[in-house]
Amino acid sequence: MIFNKKGLSTVVATMLIILLTLTAGSILITIVVPYVKNSLDSTECFKFRDYYSFDESLGYSCYDEANNRYVMSIKVRTDETDANKIKGLDLRFLSDAKADVVEIKEGAFTPNVEMLDGGELVVPVAGGKYRAVTYNYTTDEAYDKVEVYPISTDGKICDKSDSIKISKC
Repeated sequence: MIFNKKGLSTVVATMLIILLTLTAGSILITIVVPYVKNSLDSTECFKFRDYYSFDESLGYSCYDEANNRYVMSIKVRTDETDANKIKGLDLRFLSDAKADVVEIKEGAFTPNVEMLDGGELVVPVAGGKYRAVTYNYTTDEAYDKVEVYPISTDGKICDKSDSIKISKC
């Protein structure tokens, strides 16, 4: 009996190429698909750029040393596009040495934060009036800047909407 080994090596080589291609494809899929999915999720916050802003024309945006509190007026842009996809905001109080993050969500208790008029803490909404918020600070650190970030309904903190410099009232 004579075996034709040339035909057998061609079949083995073809099978190895197919297996190598499938392995490489599965490795790429496990890496590329999650990367693309995470990249596309970041576009969710794009529509909320400049969603919140500080209204300095009302005379707020300052810290009151006598009462140990920061006062600021926060408003929402006038369009109501996707307003139901925002559930709150992050305020970040910044100085050269320290940063504090205060998360304000509708219906949730936020320590040291209240409305200026003393009412129930309310997250500003599109088309609504401004909301004057106070933050009672408990440190000796004087913050010189405040930034505001929208929080989407899935809990993602979006890009910074606005920032202000803080001075004494």
